[in-house]
Amino acid sequence: MMEPMNTLEISTYATHLLFGALSLVSIVLLSRSRMRFAMIFIPLVLITGCAAASSYTAQNSFHFMRDMAWLAFGYLPATLAVSGVFLLCGREWSRAFTAALLAGILWAVAWQGFVVEPGQLTVRRLQIATPKIRSKVRIAFMSDIQSDAFGDTERRVWRSLLAEKPDLILLGGDYTHDWSETVRQKVRLATREYLLKIGFKAPLGVLAIQGNVDTLPWTEMFSGTGVETVSSRSALRLEGGLSVTLLGMKESFDTRLKIPPAEGFHLVVGHSPDYALGQVSADLMLAGHTHGGQVRLPWFGPLVTSSKLPRRVCDGESKFPDGRRLFVTRGAGLERKHAPRIRLLCPPEIVVLELVPSGSAGPAS
Repeated sequence: MMEPMNTLEISTYATHLLFGALSLVSIVLLSRSRMRFAMIFIPLVLITGCAAASSYTAQNSFHFMRDMAWLAFGYLPATLAVSGVFLLCGREWSRAFTAALLAGILWAVAWQGFVVEPGQLTVRRLQIATPKIRSKVRIAFMSDIQSDAFGDTERRVWRSLLAEKPDLILLGGDYTHDWSETVRQKVRLATREYLLKIGFKAPLGVLAIQGNVDTLPWTEMFSGTGVETVSSRSALRLEGGLSVTLLGMKESFDTRLKIPPAEGFHLVVGHSPDYALGQVSADLMLAGHTHGGQVRLPWFGPLVTSSKLPRRVCDGESKFPDGRRLFVTRGAGLERKHAPRIRLLCPPEIVVLELVPSGSAGPAS
């Protein structure tokens, strides 16, 4: 006996039916229209109609983004390609070529964003010279892997952190992401086994904070591995003149947060970068959560950041007028559940930070 469809399934089917119907109408219009700018006007009408339909049927903003991805990289190029065939049959060579070219570009972008770039893990490096430390400290930072399965991608991320031979490893939260707690638990256990296998340790320790998608048993992922998990604010004094303040998940979203100064070089780590809007006395603030937007447009930047900070500071290093520094990582994974699993002009990354005593700065290695 078939189970009744839930609200999400009904809205998804309704959206695809509407998109399909609008695409068929567009194909007819593109194939028959003699209007000079039909190749521009009719796709714009299709986009507008589908966006209006999705705004009505979508369950949330991520569901809407997924619908728009289906439109941009599925329905729209398919509409152009089919129209191009009809135009070719009608010997309208230039319009057929234009339709085929536009469809090809969209499919090429889709291949890059959905297939290629999500697997292109990069290492972003930052070096800071400071008189507040006595010897060089190398720190590896990773956030937002958001796994819904454990495979080659996950192994590469965890291995890459160790390969940098850091003195300290910081983990910024959002480790698993799936509708099913059973799936999350499988990922946690598989990750734990792998971390034990590769000896996931660093001389000054491995510190992990909680992200906003991490359900309560998230610490099981690191049980027995030597990773120190933190669910509320914790201040540590490490060797070499380094002080680290780790924030609880909710604290990292607090734009009125107050963090007092600490001895030596003060590093504050939170999942969301929103805490940087508070009165945080730190030499460097680290955060994740934004994914760098996952999709970045030239001359515009990230489309969505899920942060209260300006878009321009939601990826990479930023300096505040008062001298404080913030570094927001793009993260090592993808938004899951409703969201489209795309990265475009925003590859996943781990971050390697080198703190060096003043006067000894050189290229980060």
